Amino acid sequence: MKLKLVNIQKAKISTAAFLKAFCHHKLIELDATAVHTDLSIPDILSGLCSNSWIQGNLRRLILDSTSIPRDSRLLFFGQLTGLRVLSVFNVCFHSEDLARVSQLPKLESLDISNTLVTNISALLTCKDRLRSLTMHYLKCLTMTKPQILAVIRELKCLLHLDISDHRQLRSDLAFHLLQQKDILPNIESLDISGGSYITDGAVELFIQQRPAMQFVGLLATDAGYSDFFTAKEGLRVRSFLK
Repeated sequence: MKLKLVNIQKAKISTAAFLKAFCHHKLIELDATAVHTDLSIPDILSGLCSNSWIQGNLRRLILDSTSIPRDSRLLFFGQLTGLRVLSVFNVCFHSEDLARVSQLPKLESLDISNTLVTNISALLTCKDRLRSLTMHYLKCLTMTKPQILAVIRELKCLLHLDISDHRQLRSDLAFHLLQQKDILPNIESLDISGGSYITDGAVELFIQQRPAMQFVGLLATDAGYSDFFTAKEGLRVRSFLK
């Protein structure tokens, strides 16, 4: 066989079996979402990096809800130089890990939602190549809203941003984002579901200033009722869930 795409979601597989079954192939995508704790993220990374072809050519890596041993501190993604898409949703992923990931030369899409990241400033390292950023429910973030917005303002290549909120947090970050005129000039998709103080007027103005926008997520907000959203050609809106 010549495997390229591997999906082992929720699989119970040992490290030895993972190495033997997959790591000699020329993989370009791996989805290890919620894989059994017998196979941890450090073991997955070690196995992938044992193959020099994979190091330079693996494009997509999904590690959502996958375990990390308590004695593991730093995750070493640096050898995966071909990586374009990385998702570490619900993983013990820290700011130091983000700093290393942000240095990946081809990274375009990143999901750091529900991680232990306290500071997103490292994203400035990949500001000229990052196209998609998902970072909802960053419960450990210690930055002020102006500091967060200052980082987002520099991500001028972003086409997709998801800062939707967990119902229990109800952050007003999206409210402040919508007030910015010099931010996300090329954005096509923005999800601010769950944000506090979101109004139709603020969302309308934001979209009018960014003609490339094709989608806006407004679930669990006070916006999405205006006729503007149905009349705007080419715009998809997700709203009305309170």
